[in-house]
Amino acid sequence: MAYGYEVFQNENTHIQLLAGTRYTNVNYDYHGGIPLLTGNASDSWFDALIGVQGQHQFKDSNLFVNASGQIGGISSDGFYDVQANLGYQFTPAISGTVGYRQFDVDYSNGDFVYDIKQQGWQLGLNWDF
Repeated sequence: MAYGYEVFQNENTHIQLLAGTRYTNVNYDYHGGIPLLTGNASDSWFDALIGVQGQHQFKDSNLFVNASGQIGGISSDGFYDVQANLGYQFTPAISGTVGYRQFDVDYSNGDFVYDIKQQGWQLGLNWDF
């Protein structure tokens, strides 16, 4: 959850600064070849975040690009989340996107360690209401 403050806006482009919090809840089971390597782990935490997001609508076109970036931490040792997308506005309320996202978080609490980087292509279908 984040609050956005519009720092730039014109007919085709808008840019917002973000400040807020991210809640993460992780639950996983692990199974090894022998019973000693079987178990589960879970934890949840809040992190403060700051970021920026923006979108540019190409003139006389239904195509747009958007991007966002966030960094933060407090409970974790830190995280970042960046993405960039190319989109198409099908109707005033519905659009689709294809893009790339990378997310990295480093968190530990006692024996629980969640140090992960996820990255890859993404498809999106957006409904604005």
